[in-house]
Amino acid sequence: MRIIHGAGYSDEDRKGFRIMVFQNIHKVIRTLCEQMDNLQIEYEIEINADSYADLILDTDPENVQELLSEMVVAIKSLWYDSVSSFVTTGGVNFSSLTLVNTI
Repeated sequence: MRIIHGAGYSDEDRKGFRIMVFQNIHKVIRTLCEQMDNLQIEYEIEINADSYADLILDTDPENVQELLSEMVVAIKSLWYDSVSSFVTTGGVNFSSLTLVNTI
């Protein structure tokens, strides 16, 4: 409502939202990694299985305050890999399982 009525956000508000966005991005990628493991979908890109997935899974989303370059590279690679794996294995099962786990 502050944007609509012209008051805008303070620098502190924007900082808080930025952290929230970083944490949400991390949570989404973490969920993709967890579901790929649950559904036994193999990563197509070797480094994702070897290190990137572990980097994401070993990091508590609530502790993410910024996205360091290593994390950004991992997120991009995992996103590409999970989407391509998701498409080739049938997305209905994945989306249904994800929905059930969030309820």
